[in-house]
Amino acid sequence: MVSVDKVEELTGIDFYSELDDVLEEKLEAEINPGKWNFNLTFQSKTYSSSVSSQCKGMTKSTGNRCRNNTTNSNGYCYLHKDQSPDYKKPQSSNYVGRCNATTKKGTRCKRNASAGLKFCWQHK
Repeated sequence: MVSVDKVEELTGIDFYSELDDVLEEKLEAEINPGKWNFNLTFQSKTYSSSVSSQCKGMTKSTGNRCRNNTTNSNGYCYLHKDQSPDYKKPQSSNYVGRCNATTKKGTRCKRNASAGLKFCWQHK
């Protein structure tokens, strides 16, 4: 946190120019962290300010720690989310095969279905 004086110094803008000089100097010099709420509220959910940190995951290729940064609360990036202790594998479908959609010509689509679906990427 910085004072308004510091922001004015960096930007060259005089923010409270219309105020009485005594009040302006007092307000611009003040730094009061207690008056700030660092928890943001949006649609009845509370989000704390997030800071990125290095992923806790281990790479398969080298066995070293992942170099990605993440803001996920569990500490794992999108590539290593399955290494998190609280990870729950999504339900899988055994369907593998040809797309079941009918084309505009009235024939069956010749593409393979997307993983876990009965339709290809175009007919989802």
